[in-house]
Amino acid sequence: MAFWPYIKKRSGKMLSKIKKYRHGFIIAIYFVVYLILFGYLEQRPVRAYHVVHTVFDDMIPFCEIFIIPYLLWFPYVILTVVYFLFRNKNKREYFQLIFNLMMGMTVFLVVSYIYPNIQHLRPAVFPRNNIFTQLIAEIYRTDTPTNILPSIHVFNSLAVYFAIHHCQALKDKKWIQRGSLILSILIILSTMFIKQHSVIDVCLGTTLALFGHLLFYPQRVEDYEEQRAMAQMSKKKPEQNYNKKSPVGGFFICVLVKSIKLLTDLIGCHKHLSSTSSRKVGHSSEKTSPKFPVQSHILIFDIILQLLFFIQAFLRCSSYQHD
Repeated sequence: MAFWPYIKKRSGKMLSKIKKYRHGFIIAIYFVVYLILFGYLEQRPVRAYHVVHTVFDDMIPFCEIFIIPYLLWFPYVILTVVYFLFRNKNKREYFQLIFNLMMGMTVFLVVSYIYPNIQHLRPAVFPRNNIFTQLIAEIYRTDTPTNILPSIHVFNSLAVYFAIHHCQALKDKKWIQRGSLILSILIILSTMFIKQHSVIDVCLGTTLALFGHLLFYPQRVEDYEEQRAMAQMSKKKPEQNYNKKSPVGGFFICVLVKSIKLLTDLIGCHKHLSSTSSRKVGHSSEKTSPKFPVQSHILIFDIILQLLFFIQAFLRCSSYQHD
């Protein structure tokens, strides 16, 4: 009978902790449902898959070292959710993170169901044999090349970074924010360098993450009032700051122009390379490669810079929510 008070006390503490962190069951239940639905999509019979491929995928070399950031994605996402659940006292930021993750993963399931897709980018034979290629071979064995659009690795990495970027408790810890950004970029690159995803998957995953950022981290009126109060405390003229037009609109215009230029370059490069590859070679002596492939590599760097500008513009826009 002496154990009964002890058991009652321990059970009471356990129930109080469950009640305190009961909002964590939302993401836990969703994750179980997501795994069940994803397993169904992987095993269901499909009459025909849509092949996801671009000419830019062929220009990206296979690099097995990127398996390291690719595998770091798992603890990166899990530990961030655990931190926002148990350590971060702001429940609103926790719900912003999990609802953003749930939104993107649900969109992925819907797209995979109505648009079955597959990629044929994986190398048949690895160019080298080392521990990294062995890890990639294990990934290839357990993960089929189907249902890749949009990339969940890309979306979740950016969603986690946005949550860390907007976290008030981590606002002064710049090394965590910068480390999160660097790790997110490495994870995004790893999906293409180990041939797990196409460039299209990465672009759509990034677009979905930016949409989630606008949806779950909107500019609020209380942020405006807080900034105005801080301006008054620092003896500045807040009227001068708020009478000015917000540069957010200007950034979106620049992003729109850059996006149009990016799509134009992509379409132009794709048409040129497609016409070059389909051109009949009547004379075997004319097998010299055209000069355009060299220029296409230069174009790749330009496209990467435009994508970085695209992300930077969104980060600049989001900074007005906290400054």
